[in-house]
Formats: sequence, structure tokens, C-alpha cells
Amino acid sequence: MSKADGVVERLHQTLVEAERDLRLQAEAQIRAYHGLMQNLVHRLGLAEHLDDIRHNDSHAPAGWGPSEWRTFFQQALVTNSPKTPAWGMTRCPDPDKKLRAQIQQLTARIEELEAALQRAEKEQTAPLQPEHTLTTPVETKTEVKTAKALPLQQLVERLKGRETPPRTQIPVRLRDALGRGQRYQREVQILWLLAQGLSIRLEVDWVLAQVNGLKPRSGSIRRTFNRLAQLELIETQTLRLSKPRTSLALARLTDNGRAVAQALGFEVREGEWERLLRLHEGDRFSAHTVAVLIFALHARIRGWQAEVMPEANGKTPPDVLVAKDGQRLFVEVERGEREKAAKWRNIAQLNGGRVALCAMTPDHRALLVGDCKKQRLPGVATDLESLISISWVEISTDTPLWLEEWS
Repeated sequence: MSKADGVVERLHQTLVEAERDLRLQAEAQIRAYHGLMQNLVHRLGLAEHLDDIRHNDSHAPAGWGPSEWRTFFQQALVTNSPKTPAWGMTRCPDPDKKLRAQIQQLTARIEELEAALQRAEKEQTAPLQPEHTLTTPVETKTEVKTAKALPLQQLVERLKGRETPPRTQIPVRLRDALGRGQRYQREVQILWLLAQGLSIRLEVDWVLAQVNGLKPRSGSIRRTFNRLAQLELIETQTLRLSKPRTSLALARLTDNGRAVAQALGFEVREGEWERLLRLHEGDRFSAHTVAVLIFALHARIRGWQAEVMPEANGKTPPDVLVAKDGQRLFVEVERGEREKAAKWRNIAQLNGGRVALCAMTPDHRALLVGDCKKQRLPGVATDLESLISISWVEISTDTPLWLEEWS
């Protein structure tokens, strides 16, 4: 190594260490300012309002940025502000002006620190490489356009190659509400991904992380989702199952979000969550909705293409269509203890004489498989509890989807 090379290497190392120190310092200061904000909440007598929000959002207030704190204080202080006194009564004094000024200063400082932290993250963190290719739903022949059969890695490449549309394309009333610079870019990226038909937050987070060189569940991605939800451009919801005990975070465009996406030139496709709501009373049967989506997700990360609520001949439409290596199966995701014989016969007819089912637990799977065997219907089966029990880092395209096969 030449003397010049040694100097360059030392300078590079110094830069890396400085970036790391900046990031650690910014994180520490953000935590300190969050502590001060919560102290102000108690001093202003707003703890009850914060407890109500925390009850509905487990991430509050730890995951809040400046805009969330600002919205909280504006709403809570209005609620707590004294009403106009009756005639002849003395008006109550306004809340402490000094505390209001402190709130503004603290939110501004947090915003500055978060911007510095995002710059450090961008420069220090290298893009994550996928361990295997994930795929989105296969294309369906319906009047509503649905997500195409694109591997998530292809979405990453497409998103990297897209230029961020100018703010002038956004309706005037929303231009100032959206972020600036990198924040605006990530907001537009989320709108584009949801317009492509993605519904599962894990998949959206993964693509964003690859494009921006972040960790899939980074705070900056979470805060971007929160901002878009506050602007009512997207709807987010976490659906839960009691057996097996699990949950899945979902997102979709609102009517306003679709309008903004179209104004930005994006073609809006129907996502899996919306498709279940439209075709399978997804709001009414939320447990079945999340079960179907979890199965589809786990099929994809095991290398299968998966389409939710596919078109098929028969009286009872199947829940999912999966395909891999020339194999194509319609699948029933079942939560009930026992099914009608006609339903299993319908699935078997669609699959050329074989049943394909996903139960909730191993015991539940044994029960449903027993019913199929009584009708002398061969097939394959799996269950959600077994699928989700495997760590994500251990799953690959070689990990089996079907845990039982009989003839």
C-alpha cells in the first residue's frame, strides 16, 4: 500500500467513525427530547389524552416524530382549553404560554435531529440483499385490475429506476402537508407500491428497505406510514388471529390516496386486502381475511406465486391459487371445525381430483384431513401454526409449504 493509499484509507475510516458518532448522538438527543415532551404532557394535564391514544396504538408515543407530537398537542389542548364563560363570569386564564413555546421549540429540534439521523442512516447502511426472491400475486382476469405476477425484487428495480414525480402534480391542498426532500420521496414510494397492489406491510417495508438502504422495520419507514395515515391518504390496520395467536399489518390507499396516486401518474391496481373485502365480506370475517393473507404471504416466501380469491369454475370460489414449478393448486383456508362434503369435492374437482387445504393448527389439520379421507379424496395440507413457527431467516424457496400429503 502506498503512502497516499494509507492516507485515503485513514480519512475514510475517520469519516465512517464520524458518521457513526453523529448517528449515536442524534439518537440519544431524540430520546432525551421525547422524554421532555412526555414531561410536558404531564405538566399540561394531558396524560389522560395520551393514555387513550396509547391504548389504541402500542407504538405511541415512542415512534412519534414532530408532526405526530404537533397534532397531539393541537388536538389535546383544544379539548382541554377553557370554554367561553357565561355572561358576567370571569374568563379562565389561557394555558401557560411558556409551555406552548417550549413545545414548538422541542418539535422543531426533534425534526432537525431526525433529518440528521436519516442522512447518517442513508450514508452508513448498505442496501440489504434478499436471501430469496419473493413474489406478488399472479394476474387475474377481473374487471378490477389486480397486482401482476412480479417478484418483489423486480418491484425494487422498477422503483429504483423511477423518477420522483414533481410536487406540482399533487392537489394544492396536500402539497404543503407532504414532506420535503427524502421524506417526500418515501411518501411517494409508498403510494406507488400500494398502487401496484401490495397490501401486506412486511412486503412494502421490504421493498422500501431495499430501495433506500434501510432495515425493513426502520423507524423512518414507520413514521412515513404514520404521516400518510394522518393525511388520510392510506388506511392501515392490524388484523389478529386468536388461534394461532398472530397478527398481520396491512395498508391500502383511501379514496384520497387513489386520487393522489392517479394525479402522480400511477395506475392503481386492486390489492389482496381490498379484493377480500370486495368478494368475501372481509370486514365481516376479519379472522378469515387475515388467515388467507398470512397463508398467501408464507406461500410466496417459499417460492410460490399466490393469488387471493382467484376466478374459478364452481359454486364455491376457492380462497387462494398457488403455483410453482408447473404445479397449480386451488387452496381452501379453513377455520371451521368441519366442512361440508360438497366444498371439499368442489376443491378436488378444481385440482383434478386432489384437495389442497390450510388449517389453523396441527390438530385442526388432522381433523380436516380426516374428513377428506372419509370421502376418499386425496390431497395436501398445511396449517398456519406450523408455517409461522419457522423463523423468517430460516425460510427459503426450498422450505416446504405442504406438511402432509395422502392418497
